[in-house]
Amino acid sequence: KLRPFQEPFRKLTLEKIFKPAGRPPAIKIGAEEVELCASYHIRGSCWSKCQRLATHRPLKPNEETLLETWCKKVPAETQESS
Repeated sequence: KLRPFQEPFRKLTLEKIFKPAGRPPAIKIGAEEVELCASYHIRGSCWSKCQRLATHRPLKPNEETLLETWCKKVPAETQESS
């Protein structure tokens, strides 16, 4: 389920998100740091051959905070231009 902070980003291209926010944050999975799948965690869907498939799961509270902080780097006017 998407959180309210994710809603403004659902219709934006990833390019419009990445330009001001940079690459998505990474989370620890096992011994590795893996970049979150922005499509899955912002839009709620992705494809089965995603390179970040391991992140296609509910986020832990600290991981969700990382995602929300990253999303807040996108200016409001960009969010509204979807």
